[in-house]
Amino acid sequence: MTTSKQERVYRAVRKRIVDGTLPPGSRLVADALARELNVSPVPVREALRRLEAEGFVDYELNVGARVRTLDEGSWSETLEAIAALDGYVTRLALPHIRPGDLVRAREANERMRQAVRDAGPEQLKRANQEVHAALTGRCPNAYLRDLLASSWTRLYMSQHGSVFLYHPETAQQQVDDHERIIGLITDGNHPDVIEQALRQHTLCLVQVMKSPGTSDSI
Repeated sequence: MTTSKQERVYRAVRKRIVDGTLPPGSRLVADALARELNVSPVPVREALRRLEAEGFVDYELNVGARVRTLDEGSWSETLEAIAALDGYVTRLALPHIRPGDLVRAREANERMRQAVRDAGPEQLKRANQEVHAALTGRCPNAYLRDLLASSWTRLYMSQHGSVFLYHPETAQQQVDDHERIIGLITDGNHPDVIEQALRQHTLCLVQVMKSPGTSDSI
């Protein structure tokens, strides 16, 4: 199936936002992007509106489109949404999770444990995502999976996404939580218990960010 121009522009710009080529605050000029991507400005504007709806782009009066910058309040709201989504998406995945998924989750958690010792923030982020992806990947609701993935991406784009770097003790707690949650799933605990454990696991990061002195250190 042929990819539309709007879809091609959307993917190209989104990739640059996610990988940091276009950092938060970068201006997104439709005419310049159109020339660069060899399309008319129309599909560029459509793609930017789509990215705006997904929370990656903001429009400012007399300025135009910019890559969105998450302040502490928006960061907390995004993380609260992730807490609810992650717990529910994992709950939906539970009947479909296979032993190999739990093995991958444990392996990723061990990589995260090593990254805590090595103070590797990027490795921490990647391993954390891999743990959660192993537990949510078999959720039958593709829309919820995509919404959760986009929310994690938005979170890690912000400066506050480096919370693990500045709070290694919190990273260690996250590793311990992962181990406990994987154990709950392995032992066949009730979905209510597992969903609540995941929700609290993520919400604790909001409290870390709101603790005195945290914002000043980031």
